[in-house]
Amino acid sequence: MADKKKTAIAVGSPRRHTRTDAHMDFLLGKYLEAHPDHDGPLDADEISGWALETGIARHKPISPREALKRRIARHMGHRYLIDPQDREVRALHALRYEEITPKGVRQGVKYYPLFTTVADIIKETFQIRKGWAYNRVEQIETDRLSYNDNNVFGATIDQMSFDFDKEMLDRSQPTTYPAAPPDDIDSEDDYKPS
Repeated sequence: MADKKKTAIAVGSPRRHTRTDAHMDFLLGKYLEAHPDHDGPLDADEISGWALETGIARHKPISPREALKRRIARHMGHRYLIDPQDREVRALHALRYEEITPKGVRQGVKYYPLFTTVADIIKETFQIRKGWAYNRVEQIETDRLSYNDNNVFGATIDQMSFDFDKEMLDRSQPTTYPAAPPDDIDSEDDYKPS
């Protein structure tokens, strides 16, 4: 194993470049400047506490309606139900929308019930989530390759399989079994070759 070199923590930059991302990037940079000897994982709770205590960050209040809207949206995105075949499925499926109003373009998300929404809409939500899944898989592979090329230990992580067919088959198997075998199955002791 190669000796670990003392290097600054590489925290990268956000892919999106919103005002919030820029602010979070600023806070993270300031935290690392104030803690040049920090080594190891970063803790969001520790960083946020430090930022508020030092006054670098100030909590910007949001309206009660906006806060509640965010909580409701998060809640709707995490609703599940058990279908008639005893599978846990996502109950509501999110789809972004834009509409033109007299005040300009309004963007939002609508949540569609799985069983009472036309197939075209549900398929679109599946396609969006499939894209998200692919983006995560692609990022894992890119991160793995970069780790192999650049980690200070000289370690190599082998390529991972992203074919989930076996996992899906395994998870489709029953998770509960009868207490005893069915009566119509002979035991091996009764087997007599012909």
